[in-house]
Amino acid sequence: IKNKWGKQIAESWTERTNSQKFVYEDCAIAAYLIAYWRRKGFSPQRFCDIGCGNGLLVNGYGIDLRKRRIWAKFVGTDLREKTLNPEEDLLNDSDFLIGNHTDELTPWIPIMAARSRSDFFLLPCCPFDFYSRFQKNCSVAATSIYSSYLLFIRDICLRLGYCVEEDRLKIPSTKRYCFLCTVPAGGLVENVEDII
Repeated sequence: IKNKWGKQIAESWTERTNSQKFVYEDCAIAAYLIAYWRRKGFSPQRFCDIGCGNGLLVNGYGIDLRKRRIWAKFVGTDLREKTLNPEEDLLNDSDFLIGNHTDELTPWIPIMAARSRSDFFLLPCCPFDFYSRFQKNCSVAATSIYSSYLLFIRDICLRLGYCVEEDRLKIPSTKRYCFLCTVPAGGLVENVEDII
């Protein structure tokens, strides 16, 4: 992926950000997800990349608050400049959600996925709870705010009934801990809206 598409995209990069970091990080995430799906025998037909940024992980559609210049190069890719309201917007037309460094939307990704009964990949970055910056819970035995935040995100996923796998990606980022959450064979908890 890096050699086939990444190099070409990096060479024609139109953003102000570092193409080496962002393009190759997304290439690594794409390769990781493909390997994960093959291992699970799952092939999502249409997934949504929430907070899609540069649009490199889109197969289905991507949503971001702000359009990027690089989007013009991805002709035929469904990239939407849109404000997403996680309390109201449903993503029922997707069978897999991607949340890669989604900032304020991070704790909402499991909830949006549960409402649409979708599996998801979540790579948390900046710690936010549902309505503000995340505050470390002093009763939690985590060593840092980020460690405490990962426990908070895991707890949301488990309460909704997801099977939760966790991994550390080999990407050029300090925030590389991810969650891969799947709907179990018996389904999610029945009272999803009550838990939310």
